[in-house]
Amino acid sequence: MRDHLTAPRSFSWCGRRRLVAEVLECWRDNGAWWQGEPPQLFLRVLTTDGGIWELCRKAAGGDWEVYKRYD
Repeated sequence: MRDHLTAPRSFSWCGRRRLVAEVLECWRDNGAWWQGEPPQLFLRVLTTDGGIWELCRKAAGGDWEVYKRYD
C-alpha cells in the first residue's frame, strides 16, 4: 500500500502547523460499504514535536484530516 501513498509533509491543528517526521503505520478501512461509505486510508504519524497523530483520507486524492491525537 505504501507504493501508492503520498503522505502529507505537514498538517494544521488548532491554528498550528505540525511537521510529519515519520509515518509509523498505514492501513485501509472499508467502512460501512453496505451503506455506501467509501474506503478510507489512515496514517499514524510522528511529528517533529514528538506527537503521535492519526490522519484520515476519505477519497483517493482527497485532503488528509486529523482523525485522532494521542496524549
